[in-house]
Amino acid sequence: MSALTNDESGADFVQLDHLIREFYRVICFEEGGAPDFEGLTALFSQDARITRITPEGVDHLDVNGFSAMVRELLELGAFTSFYEHELKRSAHRYGRVFHIASAYETKAAPDALDYLERGVNSLQVLLGPDGWRIVSLCWDSGSFEPDGRILFN
Repeated sequence: MSALTNDESGADFVQLDHLIREFYRVICFEEGGAPDFEGLTALFSQDARITRITPEGVDHLDVNGFSAMVRELLELGAFTSFYEHELKRSAHRYGRVFHIASAYETKAAPDALDYLERGVNSLQVLLGPDGWRIVSLCWDSGSFEPDGRILFN
């Protein structure tokens, strides 16, 4: 999988690739663990928004609200481990903004044979004084065709 689009390999695309890899790293955790909340917060801009789309509705959160929701789910035992990895990425740059569509697969553990969910994380990333930061994250787990094909090329 090449994380770079249109054969671009400039420093900004390398930094973007690092940011997205780090995003997936901080949300994963082994049995009995928890996400790296501090690392997650560091990837987002101070005013970032996170939008989660589920069959039950849509949640609009800031990073602290998202972290609180995940902590509550952990306390309730809704999940005890979490592993998500990127399958494919489309990234387009517009000045100081990247728009990224990152297709993912979620499993209970990296070595699990079956996936729990597939979807697309839609991220907007802004170049600010302290580097590239996520300003918006939105995902809908229903972003795949029934046969598992990703909806974007």
